[in-house]
Amino acid sequence: MKKAMLLPLVLAFTLLATLFAFVPAASASSGPGPYPKGCIPGYAYTNVSNWGTDRVQTSPEFYYNNNTSVTVTKTWTSTISVSVTISATGQASGDLNAVLAGVKAQVNAGVQFSITGTYTDSVTYNIPPGKSIGVTYGVTRQIAYGDYTYLSNYCVTTDYGYQESWSPWRLEWLKVAGNL
Repeated sequence: MKKAMLLPLVLAFTLLATLFAFVPAASASSGPGPYPKGCIPGYAYTNVSNWGTDRVQTSPEFYYNNNTSVTVTKTWTSTISVSVTISATGQASGDLNAVLAGVKAQVNAGVQFSITGTYTDSVTYNIPPGKSIGVTYGVTRQIAYGDYTYLSNYCVTTDYGYQESWSPWRLEWLKVAGNL
């Protein structure tokens, strides 16, 4: 090879070597671990508000009308088999653990992911003359409404808007009828 042809080749290699010498090896990642921008990706359910409760998987209604002149003590026992799991509308159904965490933190710390099993319980009421009562036993759910979002590993938030959720709360007796 001639010296005249070799000089441009040496200059090109020198220029490339100089450029790569100033590029830091870790420039592709400025955050911890595998997340390029330092954000840990995940869903969140925030700005959650209480929208009341509802009932699911209940026993039949027990009803008593006291037509006597004395107070009557009435006890009902119910056995129910239930399987009630948290649920949500729209995109929020994608990560129900995030929804549950939001409801627990902002509305009702007693909610659960699910209530499943067979349960037996009793309730006793003293029913005065001329009064009536209707009761049922079942799962009460917390209804909530919150903003469902996703934070990417690039620290970009996608807002899916407000979504409704239903979280199992407790098994309980509930008065559903009567004038007691």
